[in-house]
Amino acid sequence: MPGWLSREVTRVATSQPPHRAMPAAPRSGSWGGSGTAYLTTVIKRGAAQLATMSDGRKRALSALAYQVGGLLTWSGLPRDLVTSQLIDAGTASALPPAAAARIVHRAIANGLSKPLDPKPAPGGGHAA
Repeated sequence: MPGWLSREVTRVATSQPPHRAMPAAPRSGSWGGSGTAYLTTVIKRGAAQLATMSDGRKRALSALAYQVGGLLTWSGLPRDLVTSQLIDAGTASALPPAAAARIVHRAIANGLSKPLDPKPAPGGGHAA
């Protein structure tokens, strides 16, 4: 299991004080902020990894969509845009379109309900 996923499972599974929601990034029509660039990179790398997989694609797509959902508000990207990109990544990895859509919609909704904090973690890495 990737380290970021292990940390996220631990974060979600343990009781913590209520998570303060990240303020929404302004949606001015130009999505040029660093949150946009970061989330775009996460999606592109995840899609590239999915394309090379022959096993575990559903689980990997779900984890990617969950992570994207957790960062979505912070990034300022529109939900329908990233949903479409993730479904495309799932179908490009040979998942049936209906299965990819179901996985993405469910995982993004779960990620949105538990926003991730994109601040760098101690030691220089990202929390996501």
